[in-house]
Amino acid sequence: MTIRIESLKFPELNRIGSWRDEGGQKVGGYYTQEEIRQVVAYASERFINIVPEIDLPGHTGDIVATMPELSCSGEPHMVGFGTGLNPRILCAGNEKVYDFLYELLDEVFQLFPGPYFHIGGDEAPKSEWEKCPRCQKKIKDANLKDEEDLQAWFTGRLIEFLESRGKTVIGWNEILASGTVSPKAIAQYWIESGSEYSDKEADKGRKFVFSNMSAFYLDYPCALIGMRSIYNYNPYIIDGKPIPKEQVLGLEAPLWTERVIENSHVERLVFPRLLALAENNWTVEKDFTDFMSRAGSYTEYLLEQGITATPITECDYHGMEGARMAGTQIVEVVTGFTQAQKDKELRGKALRQLGCILLDSFLKRSGYSQDEQALAHESMETAIQDMGF
Repeated sequence: MTIRIESLKFPELNRIGSWRDEGGQKVGGYYTQEEIRQVVAYASERFINIVPEIDLPGHTGDIVATMPELSCSGEPHMVGFGTGLNPRILCAGNEKVYDFLYELLDEVFQLFPGPYFHIGGDEAPKSEWEKCPRCQKKIKDANLKDEEDLQAWFTGRLIEFLESRGKTVIGWNEILASGTVSPKAIAQYWIESGSEYSDKEADKGRKFVFSNMSAFYLDYPCALIGMRSIYNYNPYIIDGKPIPKEQVLGLEAPLWTERVIENSHVERLVFPRLLALAENNWTVEKDFTDFMSRAGSYTEYLLEQGITATPITECDYHGMEGARMAGTQIVEVVTGFTQAQKDKELRGKALRQLGCILLDSFLKRSGYSQDEQALAHESMETAIQDMGF
């Protein structure tokens, strides 16, 4: 991960942390503060609030590469690239980390006047905390149970600081794992592995934004995230157990752009699927056939405006053909996830294991039959074998 916001207080974050080496090529960049102000103003004129996210304490390889003294080990570190989890995260037992974060957040606040601030909280490996003397001392001194409690304590300090600045905190649903995070914090539900503790928080009245990976991640191709599944999605954590509507603040479709380089590629991924998300957000009585008729006409309008929208016929794969396409396209997705594994046998195993997990999640969400699911897995296996694994 690389930092995308210009910091005038910590310019080294941009000189080092905003760039990565990818095959000998320097890749990256950041938005200047003036550019951010222009984007925020443009959105505000259209009644849109831009919500910033600084993911903490995980996904902070850019920060610890710039300031290794803020990690547990203090050892030098390179800005990484890829979708795997980076064990090098901020040290929760180091008071200098909080001093730094408070300064950085205060600077970022000035750019985003809206009421919300996203602190991430997802995918934070605890392996360094487990062997860090300062983190272990903090667990003991604060009467915490374990490293999961330590992340909740870390998050709690950030929430307290943010609330003192008039901000409402949003975090990915992993922030709920300890069961002790502030009841005012909004959870963004994205991954089903956190369903058990997320459901407990829902029972307490916790408010959620739903961004299920298997329903809304627009960086995945249309055979996996199609118009039909986006349009028909209903928020839930435990299947068959509805969430009170007053606890559902809305839906969001993330688009992660590490591997999306051209604007035209962004447009193809977003449109027309974003129409299905908007319709789902605001429609009570749904009619998918009527929606697709209207979406087809609007897609033609987008094309006339020079927007590279994906043809509507390529956004609604289903049945046996959809299952075959899903099996093939899931391999394209997990290929990027496993690129760091150089051992051929281990990579082939990783492709199959991760492919099965993700494919089952997408197939379940899209309502494929048993025969269609079997075909999807056959297609996945064929695609992996065709790659030589």
